[in-house]
Amino acid sequence: MVAGLGKARCRLDEGEIDYVRVLNGALPNDMGVLGWCSVPIDFSARFSYLSREYKYFFWEDNLNLKVSRKPTLGN
Repeated sequence: MVAGLGKARCRLDEGEIDYVRVLNGALPNDMGVLGWCSVPIDFSARFSYLSREYKYFFWEDNLNLKVSRKPTLGN
């Protein structure tokens, strides 16, 4: 079975759950999961990582750049 969104594709092992499809089915339409990977059982997202990367995508029609560029309290 092949799972993916757009050009991103991966092969699922037989009997493996398609987590991308399951999670996207439970999330609101304006949110989505693009992929996932398995990790060792003793992996800790807080302590075992080598690096982290976050990407946020916004629809331009709902984006107020003037407000988003204002500093927050405490900065």
